[in-house]
Amino acid sequence: MTFNDTEVSVVNNGKKESHTIKYNDDSFQVANDSLDYIVHFSSDWMLIKTTQNELSLFIEKDSTEKLNEYVALTESDFVGRTLYHFWDDSTTGTPDPDFVTLKYSSEGNEVTILEGGEESKFSWKIDSDGNLVIEGAADGSDIIMSKTAASDLDDEFLIFNYGTSENIQIPYFATENKTLADNIFEQWNK
Repeated sequence: MTFNDTEVSVVNNGKKESHTIKYNDDSFQVANDSLDYIVHFSSDWMLIKTTQNELSLFIEKDSTEKLNEYVALTESDFVGRTLYHFWDDSTTGTPDPDFVTLKYSSEGNEVTILEGGEESKFSWKIDSDGNLVIEGAADGSDIIMSKTAASDLDDEFLIFNYGTSENIQIPYFATENKTLADNIFEQWNK
């Protein structure tokens, strides 16, 4: 999508379309569609709450390759830190926003995961590829988080993929900034 003052151009599977666009303080409206709301904005990317209640990433065209480049993590990225992670936990076409807190111990490799008032403890490590592995956290299976180079676009966020693949389908987000995470999650759920 290419935005200008009065229209947005969309190229989808090689087909180009243009539509009128109207901007508001925290939203925009393409043609006669309902409003899409901007829930986070930085110089290179933004998170949008769509009319279908999906949380979508819009990233500057020149930075899109960063979503498919992976950066090795280190233990110091997690030891003693608390991350707030929000994602769509839906298995259907209807979004199901979810929120989890990951508290990494300052000694040892234990992470406490808080979700929906429940607390669970797991072991974690950095594997030989530089990915975070939370052992057994996904119903007995490991969670593998791979940091993308897109994380460098905004120092508030870790932008990652579950596992490493050449073409990321859904980027995931975590931040140490609880207020920011709470605000984004609240706006997503309005």
